[in-house]
Amino acid sequence: MKYLIHTLVVVVALSLDSLKAVELPRGIPDAVDGNMLVATIADRHELKDNYPKLNRSELEEIDGYSVVQKKSISDFVLIVEAVKIIKELAVEGGPLGMCFSPRHYLSYMSEYGEVRLEVCFECSRVRIDMGGWGKTLSVNKSGARKLNEFYEKIGVVVPKMYQKN
Repeated sequence: MKYLIHTLVVVVALSLDSLKAVELPRGIPDAVDGNMLVATIADRHELKDNYPKLNRSELEEIDGYSVVQKKSISDFVLIVEAVKIIKELAVEGGPLGMCFSPRHYLSYMSEYGEVRLEVCFECSRVRIDMGGWGKTLSVNKSGARKLNEFYEKIGVVVPKMYQKN
């Protein structure tokens, strides 16, 4: 029993020491080679009004949101462009807003593992998940236009509420 407790203490100490070595970035990490998933997402209850032609029962889900449209990008120049837009869009911020209802979703690989971003322009928040570590940043409003233009450029439908009429 004494040996088991000693072993457990050593394992915990080593684990804590390795956690110190992992320092997450303050903002959005750069992408590494690979693919980026770009998607327009929506709450299920909004689909009927905003996307009446979609068959709700056949839609894929990401993090509990229905995927209106998604595209995988493998062109690294486009991935770098998207990360640059996101870095401009997301600034240090506080907690999630009460409404947090994201419409934009992006995921890519970084040196920290998979990075997943959900953007809500209504409450001006970006939720970031980096390999299980989460943080919330505020949205720089000028970045919304650039992100929507990027969606149009790669052929992903811009969320209904941001479409030009």
